Amino acid sequence: MYTPDFFLKDSSAEVYQIIEVKGYFDPASRAKIRRLRKYYPEDFKKLTIIANKKDKKVTDFCKEMKLELYAYEQVLADLDEAGIKRE
Repeated sequence: MYTPDFFLKDSSAEVYQIIEVKGYFDPASRAKIRRLRKYYPEDFKKLTIIANKKDKKVTDFCKEMKLELYAYEQVLADLDEAGIKRE
C-alpha cells in the first residue's frame, strides 16, 4: 500500500494535492509511484514530488512520469520568505 508523506485538503476535506518528499529515490520508491499511476490515476494527477533537483535520476524520472518537481532549496526559501519558522 502506498502512503504519501502529506495530503493537502480543502475545506470540504477533499484531497487536492499529494506530496511526496524524497531524500533518496531508490528503485522501490519509483515502483511505488508507478503503481500509484497504474492503479489510482486520479490520485496520481494530484502528486507533487519535493526532492533534490540536482539528482539526475530524480529529474529524469519526474519528466518521464510528467510529475511536478520542486527542489528542497526552493521550498526552504519559500518557508523563510513566508516567515515560517522551521527547526
